[in-house]
Amino acid sequence: MNRFLICSLGGGFYAFEASAIAEVVGFDTFYPLPLLPSYAKGLINRFATPYLLIDTALFLAIGGAETKKVLVLKEQIDRLAFTIDDCIDIVDVDENTVQTITDAHQSYLNGVFEYRKNDVFIVDHSAMIEQFNEEFVL
Repeated sequence: MNRFLICSLGGGFYAFEASAIAEVVGFDTFYPLPLLPSYAKGLINRFATPYLLIDTALFLAIGGAETKKVLVLKEQIDRLAFTIDDCIDIVDVDENTVQTITDAHQSYLNGVFEYRKNDVFIVDHSAMIEQFNEEFVL
């Protein structure tokens, strides 16, 4: 069993590994930085520690919208925060119920499972981090 945090985003449902999430918070202000990919909105301040704000919908190419909530990754993983519309639930998912995704355009999604008759796509935050690191070379 794997535990996931299900979030709404751009009219769909997406799941993040619960073990990777430090907190879900609202935010009012972010500080834009130049020369970043379009999905990297800038920095947010979490207890005097900067976190890079990633527009998750824009990154996953499912649109983009103003959101006021973020999933903050555990600092041991990376100092990133992913925008979401809202938190829906925390669920334990049997690995045998996760279906693979064969669409090459979905390289940041690890699979899909059903939750209350809705498809929930599993976000691969590690692949997103790798992509950002490839695009943004200091």
